[in-house]
Amino acid sequence: MGDWKILKGLPAEGPLAVPFSTNGRGTHSEGLVVEFVSETGERWVGNFQPGITEFTGVLAYPPGGVLVVSRGQGYVVDPERRALRELLGDGFIQGAMEVAEAQQLVLHDGVHLTLLGPQGVHWTSRRVSWDGIWELRVENGVVQGLSWDAINEIAVPFQVDLATGVARGGGYQV
Repeated sequence: MGDWKILKGLPAEGPLAVPFSTNGRGTHSEGLVVEFVSETGERWVGNFQPGITEFTGVLAYPPGGVLVVSRGQGYVVDPERRALRELLGDGFIQGAMEVAEAQQLVLHDGVHLTLLGPQGVHWTSRRVSWDGIWELRVENGVVQGLSWDAINEIAVPFQVDLATGVARGGGYQV
């Protein structure tokens, strides 16, 4: 697979950026601008329209893809074909982390976790938080973190089994 980097803005010269949008609108506006370098060394630029959160990032998405998150909106891209493979998150992604040894990604929207693997979405957990997930880490096949309990106004630990998506604990117990 090639490489990528986030640019500060649209290039002033060269070919136009390839637009990515959830609905075909907004493609004339600057979003998250990412430069891709293919395995053959060819460079191209994608312009990804944003969602509604503050989270932005670019992660490897096996096999051979890249997950671009533009302010919460996820785009799974095939960088060799300059093509969109899938839209994720409905604009609400608030965090993402790689589980490299398993070729998986864990996403969260502040209330649920979602596991992505080579075949797409593997599971989405039950709601574990009223509004907020922090300090995610993976240990022994379990995603662990803190979630918000709005009733008691405290952070509460939770665990989600990577294999099954079954959650224990958490601040949302309704």
